[in-house]
Amino acid sequence: MDGMELRNPLALLAFLLLNAVVVAADTNASDAQSLANILAPLNKVKNLVLSVAGVIAVIFLVINGVKWMFADSPQAKEEAKRGLQGAIIGLVIIAAAFPLTDYLLP
Repeated sequence: MDGMELRNPLALLAFLLLNAVVVAADTNASDAQSLANILAPLNKVKNLVLSVAGVIAVIFLVINGVKWMFADSPQAKEEAKRGLQGAIIGLVIIAAAFPLTDYLLP
């Protein structure tokens, strides 16, 4: 990684998870326990990150729902509607990330 910098923490996490998957593919049965020791903390971090992201998305969903209900002008309603759409898209992505990462990190 000579000229490449990882400034985004999610990119760094994805890089580490990808390395763990590559290590998993290159190991044999005798290294299964050491691989499990490597993947256990990664799974805990993954679950924590996805859970926090889900909670934040639900909070945004509730806030924008309340804004939409009490909006007086059409512009405010449209802004709240865009916020609701973004929160729903975020929840769908997070919901898809759980089984995808479970598949990639057995």
